[in-house]
Amino acid sequence: MAKDYSKDFYNSRKWRNLSSYIREKYNHICQECGEFGDQVHHIVEITPENINNPDITLNENNLILLCDGCHNKKKKKELDVNDGLYFDSDGNLHSK
Repeated sequence: MAKDYSKDFYNSRKWRNLSSYIREKYNHICQECGEFGDQVHHIVEITPENINNPDITLNENNLILLCDGCHNKKKKKELDVNDGLYFDSDGNLHSK
């Protein structure tokens, strides 16, 4: 789910077009495991400080296509353990 500061970006025409292009470029194949992929993931995470930097947000070299499971694993690594959040074995996000 998009954070408040990034909702406008993820709803923008530029992002929708680029993410569609990335899905087609990789034939909807997860670049980590080879399964069906539909999650376009930013390698360098989008933050409030870089949300307006197209070198981060719209740079094809900063994007990878992942399946839901691989995307959840990557997001899990990015979460701060102090947030009290965790993913269950099915990839669902929970709070402690």
